[in-house]
Amino acid sequence: MSAEHARFEPGLIAPALLDCARPRRLLVAMSGGLDSSVLLHAVVSLRPILTPCRVRVVHVEHGLHPDAPRWAQSCLEQSAALGVECGVEHVQVRVARGASPEAAAREVRYDVLARALEPDEVLLTAHHADDQLETVLLALMRGAGVAGIAAMPERVAFGRGWHLRPLLPFPRAALERYARGVGIAHCEDPSNLDRRFARNFLRTEIVPRLAERWPAASRTVTRSAALAGEAARLIDELAAIDLATCEQSGRLDVRYLATLSPERARNALRAWIRRAALQVPSRRKLEQIMSDVVHARHDAQPRVTWPGAELRRHGDWLHLMVPLAAAPTTRIPLAVDRAVMLDELGELCLEGCIGAGLSAAALEGRELSLAFRNGGERIRPAGDAHRRSLKKLLQARDIVPWMRSRIPLVYADDRLAAVADLWTESDYAARADERAYRVRWLHHPGLY
Repeated sequence: MSAEHARFEPGLIAPALLDCARPRRLLVAMSGGLDSSVLLHAVVSLRPILTPCRVRVVHVEHGLHPDAPRWAQSCLEQSAALGVECGVEHVQVRVARGASPEAAAREVRYDVLARALEPDEVLLTAHHADDQLETVLLALMRGAGVAGIAAMPERVAFGRGWHLRPLLPFPRAALERYARGVGIAHCEDPSNLDRRFARNFLRTEIVPRLAERWPAASRTVTRSAALAGEAARLIDELAAIDLATCEQSGRLDVRYLATLSPERARNALRAWIRRAALQVPSRRKLEQIMSDVVHARHDAQPRVTWPGAELRRHGDWLHLMVPLAAAPTTRIPLAVDRAVMLDELGELCLEGCIGAGLSAAALEGRELSLAFRNGGERIRPAGDAHRRSLKKLLQARDIVPWMRSRIPLVYADDRLAAVADLWTESDYAARADERAYRVRWLHHPGLY
């Protein structure tokens, strides 16, 4: 970062804003504090060179502080003085026991901002170099890897558009000097001085000491974060190459993973888990997956769990899923054209059709219900001359063992009529031209 970034003027962020797609549609997230007030002032002053351009403001009021209404009013007044539309979003922040109020408020705030963002619109936030330094330090204290140390990217896809942090190269002192020079009024949040919060402790106790010894600390750490971001993207590209080789229908090939170095295999696992929108486990848990699952015997059926997820192996494949509860033990009434919700096991319904599935005539007057395996079930599949054990049918189809007891069975009175959408009992199978009901089992975990 050049020495000139120790000062701030609107022209220095013009290239980042000019890079936005035309027509430029910018949504400024405003708290009413110094940083976002400077950002709004700078963006508005650049409108003549950004044209065509639309600027609007959104303020999220959390209601966590008695002065919150005053901050919202300040945003409205500043926006009006600059001729910019401003919307105030009122939210409630529920903090789980033991959770961070700051983190809970941030999650709610970004959820609101994502919903407010229009397609291809660019969200602007006022994060600066000192914020980046604090974020990197927090990541280091958590033992984060390269992706964590990369901290906040300058530009990233967000919601239906983009998220841009144009002030990221500038220290807060430079923004303060600019605000004094042009006479920008702003509010101060006294909770920013509450050292019970980790970020505030860093801001008030640690960062000033670092700046005494290394005056350019925030700018140089921001540069390091950008380099870490490059490394993280390269790591992601490597994971994408590995997943393209070993992933099939959401499963991972154990044989390929076993050929990789431990570091590369863990990297592929992390990317696979993130792709499934599940929580990535600790390094120790990933090492357990490698030792207890990937390198297990071929006939073993190991299982590793962590909050919100579980990983299992069957043959040469790894399967990832949310934790599966035991199947219900009681019958569930079933009606035509009305789906039965089965939580993480998906949903099942009977859908009207002609010539496929269950014969409507054969089901006439019978009580329909759903149940799950209890042992000893037998069925003569349509087109098969012999009645067979359901247990052996499932084994022959190579259904994964943990799903064999979780496949919904359709009963007509007390007789097994269908095994989900896998097999239909021959006596209930519809002829080619008759009215029928097709069994549809949707959104269920993988069976193979």
